[in-house]
Amino acid sequence: MEKRLKVSVFELLMLVVGLLGTFLGFKLINSLFAVDKVMSWGMLNAIFLWLILMTIFILLSFTVEVSKKHYEETKSMHNLIKTLQEQMYVEQEEIEKTLTKQKRAAGKRYAANEEIKESLNEQDSVAVTDHLEGEKKGEGEETLNVQ
Repeated sequence: MEKRLKVSVFELLMLVVGLLGTFLGFKLINSLFAVDKVMSWGMLNAIFLWLILMTIFILLSFTVEVSKKHYEETKSMHNLIKTLQEQMYVEQEEIEKTLTKQKRAAGKRYAANEEIKESLNEQDSVAVTDHLEGEKKGEGEETLNVQ
């Protein structure tokens, strides 16, 4: 549904001047023809000038209408872009919050993994030293058994 555009003072003035130009031009050309009763170069010149004047008024009216529509479309596009920018800003903030939470959670998991690695390293080092001590005792016994 299209909105009706308001008529401006300029358009009203253009309408009045256009109607006066049409009426007065026609009246003057008609009175010139009534006096001469022949088609002269002056008459032909007056008719074409009058038609050019009417064409200029029509084109001016069309130009004003198109520029008004263009202004309204540009205004609505500006509002749309502004709304989209606001939405993008809100979404960007949400994404940043989510990433921050994920980074914190990943940091906690990393710390927990480091603790697990340290405890495993401690357990492994204890197990390795126990194993090595056990091997030394076992080697000693084996050497004793061999002799």
